[in-house]
Amino acid sequence: MIISFVGAIIIAYLLGSISFSYLAGKLLKGIDLRQHGSGNLGASNTFRNLGRWPGITVLLLDILKGYLAVYIAYKIGGFWGLTSQTLAVLGVSAGLSAILGHIFTLYHGFKGGKGIAASLGVFIYLAPIPISISFGVWLIIFLVTKYISLGSIAAAIVLPLVLLIQKYILSADVSGVLVVFSLLVSVVVVIKHITNIQRLLAGGESKFNW
Repeated sequence: MIISFVGAIIIAYLLGSISFSYLAGKLLKGIDLRQHGSGNLGASNTFRNLGRWPGITVLLLDILKGYLAVYIAYKIGGFWGLTSQTLAVLGVSAGLSAILGHIFTLYHGFKGGKGIAASLGVFIYLAPIPISISFGVWLIIFLVTKYISLGSIAAAIVLPLVLLIQKYILSADVSGVLVVFSLLVSVVVVIKHITNIQRLLAGGESKFNW
């Protein structure tokens, strides 16, 4: 079990640390996106500096790495014959590690993105229905306001609320560890968006244009 946990967490962190935004900037324009736009190594900054299709590609790859981190963890845990409850803890641990890898990437001075896309990939595996609702909230707010940050903050808050409703109101089989994890991710996402919140309140946040 120790081997499973350590191995899965290390793999997830290394996978999460792969910055497709950084690679896109270097390969397409020879620039370091940490020195351009918002300075974040994420899909939004890629959109603004490299264009629509590089941004979409980075977004999908960031989602994929979050998903794969949890998928690999479950495969490792399954190989060692871990119980379903222990597997859930392992999956959450790997998911958190991948998200932290995306935010504090090992390969680029521990400076990465805000963890939104990687979190989406993690929860697509762990909680597909709640994350679908959360994404729906993000999409509606984004389409109405054109603020990616506002949609991301709202989606991060909605996700744990949906899981709490599933567990305590609908009596669904939802792991308590998953609920706590979603709350933790929500807090991290909001903290990472503090500067965006300040700009939103001051009316200085940039709207997203295709």
